[in-house]
Amino acid sequence: MDQAESGTDGGGILTAAYGEDFPWRDFRRRTTELYLARYAGGRLPLKPGARELLRSLHEKGVPLALASSTQRALVERWLEDAGLTQYFDALVTGDAVTKSKPDPEIFLTACKMLNVKPENAVVIEDSYNGVRAGFAANMHTLMVPDLLPPNAEMREKAEKIFPSLREVEDYFKELGVL
Repeated sequence: MDQAESGTDGGGILTAAYGEDFPWRDFRRRTTELYLARYAGGRLPLKPGARELLRSLHEKGVPLALASSTQRALVERWLEDAGLTQYFDALVTGDAVTKSKPDPEIFLTACKMLNVKPENAVVIEDSYNGVRAGFAANMHTLMVPDLLPPNAEMREKAEKIFPSLREVEDYFKELGVL
């Protein structure tokens, strides 16, 4: 469940939108059940090139953090199911921050955990709010669009936009990172 949907008090945004009697706890529980029924056990599809990019960065000793607005328990389960846990040095989730993307808090927290200055960090994002948060954090923000194609704002805020993570890996090779 995205922090933006649950709000910092557990249901603030949902109750603001749908009224104080909106059953946000039941809603969150049910959406989590549906998510797990569909994607548990390694069925969550990875973006093409994700595993290869993570492996290459990890082998080069690049510190990596995952900053997701999703609840920690779900992120940990997804990473374990996908066999990706070993690639990340830090994990920051929506239930560990007070403000959700587009606020930069989640990325700034990840930088602190990695002991990396934001201006020296790279954010790879697929969502508008993620790009906004990376930009607001003064980080090098790359976009690999998912559901929504890049619009003018995304082209302005992202340093580069790539069709897939394979091109991100090629870009890092060109820069000498890999």
